[in-house]
Amino acid sequence: MYSNRTYRMIAGTMLAGLFLLSSSCFNDNFDSALQMEAVPLIAFVPVKGIPVPGNNGIITTGAVGATSIQLIWTRATDGETPQEDLAYRVYRSDYNDIRTPGEAEANGYPVTGWELDRIAVVADELDPGTNYYFNVVVRDGDGLMAAYITVSATTLSDAVFLFSAGLFTGDLVNQVPGPPEETAATRVVVPAREIIDGLCAYARDRDYPTLPCLNVRAFISVSSDDEIADMPGLYGIPTGRRVIGPDGDRVAADWWDLFDGSIDMTLAQAGIAGDQWWSGSDDEGRYIDGNSCNGWTGGYNTSSGMSGAHNHPDSRWLEFNDRNCNNPLALLCACW
Repeated sequence: MYSNRTYRMIAGTMLAGLFLLSSSCFNDNFDSALQMEAVPLIAFVPVKGIPVPGNNGIITTGAVGATSIQLIWTRATDGETPQEDLAYRVYRSDYNDIRTPGEAEANGYPVTGWELDRIAVVADELDPGTNYYFNVVVRDGDGLMAAYITVSATTLSDAVFLFSAGLFTGDLVNQVPGPPEETAATRVVVPAREIIDGLCAYARDRDYPTLPCLNVRAFISVSSDDEIADMPGLYGIPTGRRVIGPDGDRVAADWWDLFDGSIDMTLAQAGIAGDQWWSGSDDEGRYIDGNSCNGWTGGYNTSSGMSGAHNHPDSRWLEFNDRNCNNPLALLCACW
């Protein structure tokens, strides 16, 4: 079945043919008429345009979950097909190989069928902590197609990650140098927790940029009002997720499993830490007064901090021994 535009093209071709036939039969300049007949008629037929993706083809992501990602785009336009009659289909791939309609059909997995006037969809049944590529293909009434610009997004993890930010002495709040005009007295105004968390956020961006998590906190007891054991209530750490190292090795079935006297493997085996680490905590994740390097502000040779062991899977992983605050130990971070 031809479209209205195709019928108009055929009609125009027939009229042009009739004109040339009448010219060749009745025009005295027969040679001139023959020259006109030699011109390919197809050159006068306008080329039909493909749809034009809206907003320059940009696809944005909305809500992101552990198994789903929302995709949003702007309606396309077409010279022949009304906007409400344009059909869209969403594709996904593990690789950036769905950049054109042909690539999408050959390499992509169809998230949806062809749907009219669609501007958003939720891609579900995805794997947690996994990066995906998505694209939208638009099709007009003549079957001509165009692709938007491929977008990539990563689902959230179903785990809490532990990793090391590196080795630091016990004066953690003084580990980040400020502007030249800033003094130690003015730095103390910033809460210790905020500064120590900043060390972890920086390390995550520097060393683990692909970890599928949005939140980062230092895994350390800072005060009696800010203990490791209370971090779910204080900072929203999910308690029902498995706890794993940066490479996916599990150290605990869930948050509370960390404090039952043992973990599944040592921190060294899980790739979390290769040295003792500052915990400031007992074996239940509770703050130990007098064992936190003066609130992690330092006090060399006059204060100590509780360390956890990187090479023991029993309760010593949290409460191992007192270390002088001038010793460089690992700072652990939680990411979810």
